[in-house]
Amino acid sequence: MRKCSWPARWRGFAATSVGLLMVILCLGCQEQAPPPPSTPAPAPEPSPEKIKSEIDPVLAPMQASLANPDAVPYSDELKNAVLGGLQTARTKNQASENGKQALAMVARDLETIISNARDAKRWKLLMAAIEGYEILSPGTTKMNRLKERAQLYLSRPIVTLQGFMKDPERKDTYAFLEVKLQPSNEVKAVQVRPGDEFFGLRFVDIVGDNKGVRLEYLAIPGDTWEVMTRR
Repeated sequence: MRKCSWPARWRGFAATSVGLLMVILCLGCQEQAPPPPSTPAPAPEPSPEKIKSEIDPVLAPMQASLANPDAVPYSDELKNAVLGGLQTARTKNQASENGKQALAMVARDLETIISNARDAKRWKLLMAAIEGYEILSPGTTKMNRLKERAQLYLSRPIVTLQGFMKDPERKDTYAFLEVKLQPSNEVKAVQVRPGDEFFGLRFVDIVGDNKGVRLEYLAIPGDTWEVMTRR
């Protein structure tokens, strides 16, 4: 019996056709495959105002203490919390342009606190606010003079009037004062009369009928204040 066989050229054509069919099928499979997931676009950078709103609570305790010192007394804990929060805010935001703008806005709020604390003679609070300002504006010298003045006030002795004694022979009246030196808190007892100088202070005169004493702080000429007797 005679076998039927394809010529070689036809066998090659058939093989080529099968190969093309496989390529077409593979391409079809690739076209039907789902596309790979796209990478989400990065979130837009927060605005300076938004960043500032996130930093504002850091200053709130300092502002509250300035507005109502009896309700929110100044303390080292308050100071450390504010300064720590400002340092964290600067580290987080100093690398971006919007962050820098937000930090500059917070620095202007601190300038307002500094000005108000100076007017109220809240020297400890003033010094803390200046330290916060220097965290946000490193290298600045803008606050140097005010900082030096505040330091002088913080170094002023704290005086308590204990009473008076009149010397009939010399016709002088002496005041008994308790003087707490700053920052050592060392306590000294002195007996002085008007015109006497002691521990960087001068006894200017007696207030009223032995109601109190007026003292001058010699480190800041002309800076006087009154200390009244305890009742």
